[in-house]
Amino acid sequence: MNVERLIEHRSGLLFAEIGALVHDLGKLSEEFVEGKDTNEEHDKTPSKNVYRHEKIWGNIYLLYNIAKSDPFLKRLLELILKKEPLKRFNDLKSKLSSVRRDKITANDLPGWAKNDSQLKHKGNIEKTTIKNFLDAISEHSFLLKYYPIIKRYYLKQELLDIADCLEIYIKNKLPFSVLPFLHHRNTGGKFHGFSGQNDNLPEELDCLIAPDGADGIDSGIDKMVAESNLTKQRKEHTYIATAFGYEKEKIILDDLKSIRDHYADKLYNILMELKNNPDNIQNWINQ
Repeated sequence: MNVERLIEHRSGLLFAEIGALVHDLGKLSEEFVEGKDTNEEHDKTPSKNVYRHEKIWGNIYLLYNIAKSDPFLKRLLELILKKEPLKRFNDLKSKLSSVRRDKITANDLPGWAKNDSQLKHKGNIEKTTIKNFLDAISEHSFLLKYYPIIKRYYLKQELLDIADCLEIYIKNKLPFSVLPFLHHRNTGGKFHGFSGQNDNLPEELDCLIAPDGADGIDSGIDKMVAESNLTKQRKEHTYIATAFGYEKEKIILDDLKSIRDHYADKLYNILMELKNNPDNIQNWINQ
């Protein structure tokens, strides 16, 4: 690999390393350990809200999951995302607020939807259904605001492409919460209800799916175990162990939050000092 290119992108690479550290700090929680519990009754309890850290992007998929229940909504979402998503979303809300009928058709919508031939052939939809859909989008409207940028600069497979993307986000002061990461994908090619190469996603949403993440592979290498089901432990019997199976220390669930808070505060202070004194890298390294 070209050393000059690594030097050129060192800011982006460093940011990625910091992100990986924050990611691992997030696993220092009782919820994470419980989510990896091998207890069969635990996994089968429907009322148990099993913690899945890899579902952090559930808000993106929530929009599509709601839309896919109705062909009308699915096409409407595709049209919203096609051009100026946030503007179209607000136009749609404003237009529907003046409609008094219980059934909505394409004729009740703004011009960009009203004149769509596909939408015209999808009949009508209950006003309450479309209102619930818009309410769900409202909770994640920041995705609409930054959607054109997400679409242009989605994360790619190659390390230096990722560094390019990170630098673009930094220079444009974009919120990193909109980075379209996918965390894991299992061996069956499925990820949280999406099959194959995401062929059941609308074209406009497909860009939100980044290439396969390396975190799961890296975790397996650390443990020297390829199958994830072989690495789990019972929550009351979870140990910090080496790749060779030496169980050095038992994890005390009640202590995890205080440990996480300690290191999170330390990292925050280091990053704030780096922000205020960006040239004093050596002092940051020494900490």
